[in-house]
Amino acid sequence: MNGFERPPLRVNRNFFYESENIFKLLEIALGICCAIFNAQCFPNDVVLRCTYTMHSVTQLFSVVCVNAFFLVTTTALVLCNLFGVVDSYYKFNFPVVERRVYLLTVIMYIVSLIMVIAAISQSRFVSAWVFPLIFTALTTVTYVYDLIRKYDGSP
Repeated sequence: MNGFERPPLRVNRNFFYESENIFKLLEIALGICCAIFNAQCFPNDVVLRCTYTMHSVTQLFSVVCVNAFFLVTTTALVLCNLFGVVDSYYKFNFPVVERRVYLLTVIMYIVSLIMVIAAISQSRFVSAWVFPLIFTALTTVTYVYDLIRKYDGSP
């Protein structure tokens, strides 16, 4: 190798056997559910039912800046692991990049969770408002657990 050649990109055949990757797929599924419920059932006083209407800046921030952005980021990291980009481009130090991205993800999901709690407390209570709270909390806990696993180095 002359420095310009890299190992070829290959599909990681053990992708589904590693618990870390299964956990990332769970994060993607929870992120999709969280984005759907935050887009549809975000607490508001305008319409007291689930609609696909954006009612506030906090809802837009929660859906676009937190849920959609980190859903795309997590999906990109999963695809990098699936197609062996981590092994081919080893100079980028993907484990450190993943830890920093997941730290930012946890911080942003905590901010989003606080926004959902504040929106619920400021509006009239409708039972549908609990779904964004539940899925945002589940997604936050999932990312926190994965971040703790990454910093501990446990498989």
